[in-house]
Amino acid sequence: MHILKVKKTFSWAHRNVDVKEHVKGETIETDDEDLVRVATEEGWAAPHKPTPGDKSEDTTGQDPQP
Repeated sequence: MHILKVKKTFSWAHRNVDVKEHVKGETIETDDEDLVRVATEEGWAAPHKPTPGDKSEDTTGQDPQP
């Protein structure tokens, strides 16, 4: 599981069909290696390590995998 903090608002097509806008300041929890790679390379997001006061939540718009 990767946790990213959005630095610049961007849209991403999860599973190539589910387009979601990720807003600056948002935290993303994801296993999507392509999202992690592209978002960090493009400077849209950075790796994030939550602190005790953070409210991390899955904001990928993806359904949990069974």
